[in-house]
Amino acid sequence: MKPAQIYTYTVPANGSVSIAVEGSFFKIITCTGPVSVSGDFGKLGPLLAGQGLKGRNSVRFMLGDMSGAANVVSILIADDGFIDDRISGEVSVIDGEKARSIAGSLFIGLPLAPAVAGQSSYCQLWNPLGSGVNLVVNQVKLNCNIASTVLFYWSMAAGNTDQTANQAASKKQGGAIPKAQIRVGSKAVATSFFAAPNLVANQELLVLPRGPFVVVPGSGLQMDLNVVNTLFSANFEWYEDPV
Repeated sequence: MKPAQIYTYTVPANGSVSIAVEGSFFKIITCTGPVSVSGDFGKLGPLLAGQGLKGRNSVRFMLGDMSGAANVVSILIADDGFIDDRISGEVSVIDGEKARSIAGSLFIGLPLAPAVAGQSSYCQLWNPLGSGVNLVVNQVKLNCNIASTVLFYWSMAAGNTDQTANQAASKKQGGAIPKAQIRVGSKAVATSFFAAPNLVANQELLVLPRGPFVVVPGSGLQMDLNVVNTLFSANFEWYEDPV
């Protein structure tokens, strides 16, 4: 019987990694984006965590990135008689965020909108046109210095002031800067919105959507206070997924 082993690689964007091992069963355990797997059986892909093949022997394997970004992949290669009853979906959820951080695709940013007399302060996560990525927003932490309501909506114009250089970063130390921008400004209070959580003065509110917000290129996720002349912050956490 051939040995069962999990192999972990960082596959370069649109590149490949060769695995010189024989097996008749493989399964993707974790990955940060879609991958292809080649062998004597041909080429399969795009594949995600939990997908694989059994009953087809190969004396070599080739992992290929299909995401367009550095892809951290763990693959199990074994004999066809190997039993695998683990639930890959749970592994993917737990390890996926760590893998994104390691790959440098997970980001955090804290726009700080100053108080402006007679106007509503806003914070925005902006995805520039031509970025080549979608922004997948997992959570936002909101805060202001008086009780207020925050109005969530999609914006189609970049906010006034770009604070990305000093107040946004990769969640991997030394990682590349995001393609997204965190922006702030002030204006009249929004009249169209899809969510409106209430804030208590000087108490942080954590917004954890049941499914993440997805900001496409040329648009932004924006939040306006419904009161004027008030300091406002929105701490975004997101990852950047190739379009």
